[in-house]
Amino acid sequence: MAISDQERLARLVVSPENARVKRLRRASRSSSFRVDENLVILEGRKVLFDIVAGDVELECVFIDETALDSELSQLARSCEQRGIWVGVVDSKLVNEVSELKTPSGVLGLAKRPSGDFEEILACQVVLALDGVQDPGNVGTLIRSARSVGGVGVICGLGTADPFSPKSLRASAGTVMSTKVCSVSDLSSALQSARDDGGFELVGLDAGAPSSLWDQHFSDKVVLLVGSEGRGIAQEQRTILDRMVSIPIDAGVESLNVAISGSIALFELQRQRYRVL
Repeated sequence: MAISDQERLARLVVSPENARVKRLRRASRSSSFRVDENLVILEGRKVLFDIVAGDVELECVFIDETALDSELSQLARSCEQRGIWVGVVDSKLVNEVSELKTPSGVLGLAKRPSGDFEEILACQVVLALDGVQDPGNVGTLIRSARSVGGVGVICGLGTADPFSPKSLRASAGTVMSTKVCSVSDLSSALQSARDDGGFELVGLDAGAPSSLWDQHFSDKVVLLVGSEGRGIAQEQRTILDRMVSIPIDAGVESLNVAISGSIALFELQRQRYRVL
């Protein structure tokens, strides 16, 4: 005899002492634990639905007992069909872990996708982040890269963790389906992209005399953006093929790195489609 959603979900209620609940709490409190365990905390209904339907290794899902509705019941069914553990938990846990002012009622723990530099070089366009420290900017840039399509992302030292809760939220979850890797030596990675991958190295800098709008780029481009404060480090500047800027009104000092990087990515896309 078939059981109702209410009866089925009642069987999924778990104790605060549950091992997976403790794992979620620890992951929310310790970034080093998340890195050591290759964990990502996911939040939001759309993000979780997209993840469940995709190829990401999702460990478990936690649903706030006070937020249960037909949509979350459907999510629970989808998880169970894929063999993903689901637990119905007290709202205190969700509020404790959530970084949203109004929690969505569902959290997940997933394995951090493994980034591979060789996979990045298979892309036509690569976005390289040189010390972009704000996780919101990192997430926004990754979201733009994913929106353009076919763009890989390289994160150099000093760049915020692209899989931190704030970065992930700013990316609207797209970091989980974007090719992203972190490197300890960005200069060597850039040189390898040029020497082994045939990429042109282009830096985006507010002070560059050459306008983005006047350029014609190669088929394969690494677009390098620098940190919010110092911009592109001198070590990287010396190996770039060219530097370009986005013209802005004289009354404005500069654009936010996420905005300027996104504009440049879509200009690269425009040129690619024009050629096609």
